[in-house]
Parts: sequence; structure tokens; C-alpha cells
Amino acid sequence: MTCRSIMNPDSPRLALPMTVETAIDVLFHAHLRSLPVVDEKGRFQGLFGSHQLLQLALPKAAMIDEEQGFAFVTEGPEVISERLKEVAKHSLERYLDKEGATICPDVSIVEALHLLYRHRDDLPVVDPKTGKFLGLISARRAVGKLMEQA
Repeated sequence: MTCRSIMNPDSPRLALPMTVETAIDVLFHAHLRSLPVVDEKGRFQGLFGSHQLLQLALPKAAMIDEEQGFAFVTEGPEVISERLKEVAKHSLERYLDKEGATICPDVSIVEALHLLYRHRDDLPVVDPKTGKFLGLISARRAVGKLMEQA
């Protein structure tokens, strides 16, 4: 069983150019933690999701030294809300996770399960020759397909 046989080729995706605000709307309506982002030719560009949103919301100092706690953070919800409203106008391309794991369509489901476990995020399936996004594998979908085989 390969990634091609378990991926969802019809998964929602975000397309460039797009604003952060539009991406948030699509992400929330899809009820997913993150979504793949593609260019005008369907080539995979990265992921955008809840982790990037939290990075945008939190003060930068809160992410630098996690050991220190939040006593030094003086910003309240109003400031965070204003920051998010400002960022919402920006191009999505600025905030993509381009370092996330991807997988090729002919790789085994066992390797996909391992990557899903390690990265705790859905796994984009990308054609290694063209860079085109082919589909998405979620842990739920992978386990479901395995259960069907049992």
C-alpha cells in the first residue's frame, strides 16, 4: 500500500496569491490544522495552519525563551487581536512553513505513518519531478485505510 492509494486528492488547499485573512477563513471552514499552499501551476509551496497563526498572535518574546514563563509579557488580548488584524492584510506567502515534511506518492504507508507520528501534522503528497501537490494524508485517513484492509 502506497501513499498514492491512501491520499486524499481532493483535499482543500490554499492558492497563491492570497491574503492571510482569506487563508484563515478557508482553514477554519475546512476544520483542519493546516492546509497545503500551491502556486498558480499547482506546485507545492508550503503549509499554513494553526501553528503559523499562533506564531503570528503571540509576542515574539514569548517564543524566544519558553523557560521564562509569561510574567514578562504585558500584551493583552486587545493587542494580540490588533496584531492579527494587521497581519490578516498581508500576503500569505510571507508566513508559509516551507520546512514541513512532504512525501512522494510511491512511498509505503509505513513511512507515511512514521512521518505523521513525528511531525504531528497532515502530510502533503508531492510529485518529486514536477513539485506538484497531489493530495494530503491525514493520520485519520491512513489509519482508516489500514482498518479497511484488516
